[in-house]
This record gives sequence, structure tokens and C-alpha cells, in this order.
Amino acid sequence: MTRRVIDLGLAAALVFVVANSSYLAAFDTASIAYHVMVVAHLVAGIVLAALVALRGLPILARRLRGGGAFRGTLLVVAALAGFVSLGTALRLAATGTATPYRTLLTVHIAASVLTLGAAAAAWVLAGGGVLARRAAWGLLIAILFPIAMRGYDQVRPAHVAVIVNPTTAPLTPDDEGGGKGSPFFPSSVTTVGNRFVPEDFFLESKACGNKGCHPDIT
Repeated sequence: MTRRVIDLGLAAALVFVVANSSYLAAFDTASIAYHVMVVAHLVAGIVLAALVALRGLPILARRLRGGGAFRGTLLVVAALAGFVSLGTALRLAATGTATPYRTLLTVHIAASVLTLGAAAAAWVLAGGGVLARRAAWGLLIAILFPIAMRGYDQVRPAHVAVIVNPTTAPLTPDDEGGGKGSPFFPSSVTTVGNRFVPEDFFLESKACGNKGCHPDIT
């Protein structure tokens, strides 16, 4: 494997992981596409870590010997935070990101941002030129994008996440929900087209009790 191929693979993996991470942080949807991106994040992260160990660590050693004190400090910070990011990633791969492990996820995110930020700053200070500055701007956009999306969701939450009660109460029980002709009468529950919810929409009881979901019911 030539050095050029490794460098191209490292750049491609880095771009993908940054873009993928920005997407995962910006959106939180229970969709197949989202879960595919989660798996891709893990796989690409492992590939990136391997390529960094293969190509990045020797470069780090040379830069520490020949660079300035501040740039050397940035590189050390990037390396140490990178180890924390990798360690928490491997742990999260085993535990998942459920609420009990939210602190671990937060540490992983913070360490990853610190790693990339310190490395980008060191590259700019090393005279990386236009490419380094573009990479730094791209990283900044990738960090700000999920922050902006989460902020927008707080200001303008999706209609499905907001419960809106009627402004007036029904005069009789017949006016509740879909009315007396609704299959759910006298409940006020309504569905699209007054259709029943398919039974396969709900998880089986065994799945509900899996460890990491609702182990308290098993």
C-alpha cells in the first residue's frame, strides 16, 4: 500500500466521519437510514483510527521535533483527546448510547471535537495554506450545523412533538375525537383515515424487555 493511497484513504475517511458525525448530531430519527449511518459511523471511525495510527502518528512525531512550542502543544492535545475519543467509541460500540451512557457519549463527542479542532489549528499554524484554512472552515461548519438544527427544533418544534388541546370542550360525548361513528368511540383518539394501527407496528413483549431498552419488565 503506497503512501499516496494511505493519504487519500485518510482524507476520505476523515471527511466522511466529520460529515457523518454532523448529520448524526443534527438529526435524531428512528429510521433505517439513520441507523445505517450509525453503523457507518462506527466502521468509518475504526478505519480512520487505523489510518491515523499508520500515517498520522509518524507525522506527529516529526512535527513535535521540528515545530514551535504552541503548535507542539496543539498536537499533543489532539493526540491525547484522540485516544479518549477512540476509547469511548469502543466502549459505546459495546454499550450503545442509551440514557445510562449519555455521559460517555458526551465525553466522546467533546474529545472528538477537541481532537479535530486542535489538529486543524496546528495545520493552519504549520503553514498549510488554503487547504488547511478550508479544512478548518469545513470543520467549523460541521460543528455549527447540528447546534443550529437543535436550536431551531427548540424554537420551532415539529408538530408531532407538540400536544395541542382544543380551544373549546365538546358539548356532548358524541363530539369527542372522531365522533360517534369513529371505531374508537367513546375515546377521543383519532388516526389517519380512522384506520386501526397494524399489530406489527408494536414491538413484541420480548423485544421490549431486551437489555438496554426496558430490562425492568423482564
